[in-house]
Amino acid sequence: MERSRAEIVERIVYLKKISLVTGMIALAVILKFYEIPHPLASFLKYDASEIPLTILSILSIKYALSALPIYYLIPVLAGFDPIGMFMKTVASLSTFIPLTIIFRRFKESTVGAVLSITLSVLSRVAVMIFLNLIVTPFWLVFAGWAKDLESAWVAVLYVYLPQIIVFNVILGFIVASSSIGIFRVVRKTLYNLMS
Repeated sequence: MERSRAEIVERIVYLKKISLVTGMIALAVILKFYEIPHPLASFLKYDASEIPLTILSILSIKYALSALPIYYLIPVLAGFDPIGMFMKTVASLSTFIPLTIIFRRFKESTVGAVLSITLSVLSRVAVMIFLNLIVTPFWLVFAGWAKDLESAWVAVLYVYLPQIIVFNVILGFIVASSSIGIFRVVRKTLYNLMS
């Protein structure tokens, strides 16, 4: 049975999209293995793995969301802490969703870029404060860094939370601004791959 030209073109576009998504996931996972610990809270680690996911989300939030389970699972299977990787995945999500929505809404303008970077950093910080208030006390007790939940709560509020805020502001800004900058440079190539 002979395929029509339209079917062949459609198949090629589909394969190009799958290749792009797979490549971005692979890049994100590889970059995850190159971490720099935050000086005052060693369980917080800087890495560039969120940048490919954020660029992918600017192209298609659907593709970025479909990449997250793989982005989570591969490092966990390689020995990364599942709780830390969960927190990293949620942080990524809380950064790239607002960035993408606002950046697209303002037609990828400079005003849109500044606004999307600012609001994505604020979103990341707010979500991670909330999540760390819930998760980190239990993690500190489980890891043996605190004797009980009461001392863990005190440590989170007065020692770790300020570091978590600083860490997420810095990493959120790096991820958001780098992603937009890289996207602007390779925009035509990426859109050609997606069509």
